[in-house]
Formats: sequence, C-alpha cells, structure tokens
Amino acid sequence: MSDDEVLRSLNISVADWEQRGDETAVARFDEILSDDLLFRRANGEVVDKTTFIAGVSPHSPFADRTSEVLSVQVLGKNALVIVMVTTTDPQGVASQFRNVRALTHSDQGWQIRFWFNERWGAPTPAH
Repeated sequence: MSDDEVLRSLNISVADWEQRGDETAVARFDEILSDDLLFRRANGEVVDKTTFIAGVSPHSPFADRTSEVLSVQVLGKNALVIVMVTTTDPQGVASQFRNVRALTHSDQGWQIRFWFNERWGAPTPAH
C-alpha cells in the first residue's frame, strides 16, 4: 500500500478504536501514538499519550463515531492528515469535529505526534 492509503486507513481506524475502547484498541493506540504526543481535545484541554490512553474506555459517550479523511499530505517522513469525525450521542444528536493530525514515519511505521481536535459547527438534533 502507498503511504496515502496507509495513512487514510490508519486515520479512519482511530474513530473505531476510540469507540470500541477495548484492550485491542488501547494496544493499537500505544503503537500509533508517538511517545511525545500532544493532543488537544475539543474542549481545549491538552494531554500527552499517557493521559490520552488512560481515557480510552469501552464505555463511549457516543452511540456512533465515524471518520472521513478530507486530505492527506505526505512530505518525506512527515504527513499532515485532516479528518472530519462525526459523533452521534444516545439521543441521536450528531456533532462534527475537525481533527488535524501530524504524523512521522519511523521504523515503527506512521505515528501521530500532534493531534488537534475542534468542534466544527453546531450539533444537529435528531429528526
């Protein structure tokens, strides 16, 4: 697979791992998150890898979470990926979050070093 295909697949999987929150998901996050990760949550809180992984839980606050990769730019061993994540809460209210992820490639493969998450627009009530 090309770097573009690998990065698209990896970034789509992130939402699935966050939603599942099981041991396999935690193990995947441990692999793909850089040890020096900086992650900005949609609420503005900035956390590191250890704190992010500690917050991964099989009890997601969302009934559903999906991702759409909007763009992938690869420059050598670095990449910038922009992803739109859509969440649906148990009452059916959908929210969108724009995620900007900077990754580097090493012997371990692609790893997310910087991840900026922000709410994108107003929540959409259930119909």
